[in-house]
Amino acid sequence: MKLLRKKNALFQKSKSEKVAFGIAFGIFLLWAGSLMYPIAWLLTNSLKHSLHYFDSLQKGLALPPSGYWEFDNYIQAFSNINYNKTTFFGMIANSIWYCLVSLAVNMFLCCCTGYVLSKYEFRGHELIYGLAIISMTIPVFGTSGATYRFYHVSGIFGTPFYAVFSSLGAFGTRFLMLYGFFKNISWSYAEAVFMDGGNDFTVFFKIMIPMAWPMILTLSITGFIGLWNSYENIMLYMPTYPTLAVGLYEVSEVFVDDFPVYCAALIIALVPVVGVFIAFSDVIMKNFSIGGLKG
Repeated sequence: MKLLRKKNALFQKSKSEKVAFGIAFGIFLLWAGSLMYPIAWLLTNSLKHSLHYFDSLQKGLALPPSGYWEFDNYIQAFSNINYNKTTFFGMIANSIWYCLVSLAVNMFLCCCTGYVLSKYEFRGHELIYGLAIISMTIPVFGTSGATYRFYHVSGIFGTPFYAVFSSLGAFGTRFLMLYGFFKNISWSYAEAVFMDGGNDFTVFFKIMIPMAWPMILTLSITGFIGLWNSYENIMLYMPTYPTLAVGLYEVSEVFVDDFPVYCAALIIALVPVVGVFIAFSDVIMKNFSIGGLKG
């Protein structure tokens, strides 16, 4: 029924509107194709023999695999790719725990600061909020030297504690999103809790956090994708625990002569983030503007 209504709505449009719709559809179709092409190119080359890959490379054609498809490339990716004494499975494990720890720490702190600054008036309230905004304008590269020195002196460099300390920042984009979300939630919920004998912690953990869960989940999903693909900070501050992104970046030149195996490894690395995005795409699109009283 929904599809039928959409078709009827399209037919009811004027000729100029149909033309504009067709042009817009064509542009977005080309854009989507440009985004899918690199993934299709990787998948195609991951199933080739190295000789067939170099032959198609010399011809300048993105030819599909001919004859036998080399699924063995994926097995070789798991067994042959390693970096800094860490196996492929070890790099996957490092990526998982690093993403989970970093997200858990940062999301909790952003929830705390976003809630407090949006719902409580106190001396220095506006100053703290202003400093939070100003801190977002400072280039990251301007503080990298001091950060590197701090991690070395404190003994955090090259240890798993980096995942915790690097996530202690309670401001940034996630803070702003949660600040706006909590700002739009009516304080009537808190007043009802206070009337029933609850306190501020009850309001925060049993009322506000559950209501903000859709936003927290959305920010966690997008944050997971970003952390999974990030490699610069891990290379600088935690090189003894390489994640999958770091390992694949570092071994890229090693597998020049066996590039299909490297392509297979890249496809494996893409599976978690693509799977997460497909599974939660509706959540991401719907939950950026939820808030306020219901009923």
